[in-house]
Amino acid sequence: MKTLYRILFQRYWNPYHVLILAGLLSALYFVLTSTVWAVTNEFTRLGGDLLILLGVDPTGGQYFQTVTLQGDTWSRTDGWIVWGMFAGALTTVLLSNSFKIRLPQQKRRYVQGFVGGIVAGFGARMAMGCNLAAFFTGVPQFSLHSWIFIVATGIGTYWGAKLTRQRWWNGRPSLTAGATRPTHHQQRLIQPWLGALLALAWLVLVAVFFSSEQKLLGLGALFGMLTLLYGLTLLTEKRYHHTLARQRNTAP
Repeated sequence: MKTLYRILFQRYWNPYHVLILAGLLSALYFVLTSTVWAVTNEFTRLGGDLLILLGVDPTGGQYFQTVTLQGDTWSRTDGWIVWGMFAGALTTVLLSNSFKIRLPQQKRRYVQGFVGGIVAGFGARMAMGCNLAAFFTGVPQFSLHSWIFIVATGIGTYWGAKLTRQRWWNGRPSLTAGATRPTHHQQRLIQPWLGALLALAWLVLVAVFFSSEQKLLGLGALFGMLTLLYGLTLLTEKRYHHTLARQRNTAP
């Protein structure tokens, strides 16, 4: 059991293998639901639900007429994909014993994050999808829109990388005494247990959906949580590069 745990949550995952598996899961989701694996439309619907709570009716807007703002997030399949995504991400970081609240040391990061979120949100809406629906699930369906999205994303990524390398963007590095001290994982041994309990509770919820003949909600919750595969890839790749950098810095 310990060996399996290390393989799944502590060793480095090959990102190519994970992406192939995610592609197969995306195809399976399409077969089972006759729709694509997507999340950003639901984020927009959540924004519409928030406006309704504030007394503003957005249903007359052209965009909301396109994405159909019907019901609430708890009665929509895409809604449970989003909440499953949050549950899967939290489960992943807990099982890997890596949960830690981190705050930016430079105030400019808050502004950059806020503005970047707005730009990314508008971009996803104008493209009618993010890199999941407009790229990952669009290409297998031979969508011309997805290929245009790939080219535009490549151009934007190139110039975005150029931007983030500028000195005025990064600011001055802030050095803190003891910041490089290794983390004591033994102080957080409860995290994997919490992650296991969360995963079990979510699977029980999925079983309840299926038993109550709410198959689509159950599939949304299940496939939403399976985004933890992608999270594991990012997490282990980050650890891998961090380990390489630390080895280079400590090499004689």
